[in-house]
Amino acid sequence: AMDGNTNQVILDVRTKDEVKSGAFKNSISIPLDEIEKRLGELPKGKEMLIHCTTGARAEMAKNALDKAGIKARFLIADVDCEQGKCEISD
Repeated sequence: AMDGNTNQVILDVRTKDEVKSGAFKNSISIPLDEIEKRLGELPKGKEMLIHCTTGARAEMAKNALDKAGIKARFLIADVDCEQGKCEISD
């Protein structure tokens, strides 16, 4: 449940087309190739949980956030999105 823990934000680094097929409620969507330009959009003082489809882009995004001094970790999970509702399974 994400409701009580507001210190974490899901950062979705998939492409706009992928996000259209469904994304987490309240997640921030910034495609990986725009992440370095758009670091200023990320809320300060939160831990970013980075999500992509396979994990490869999340790793690259984490490197960019690390360089910028932003706390981040992977959201390693299989995420199934149907009609805009997403479920996480470990």
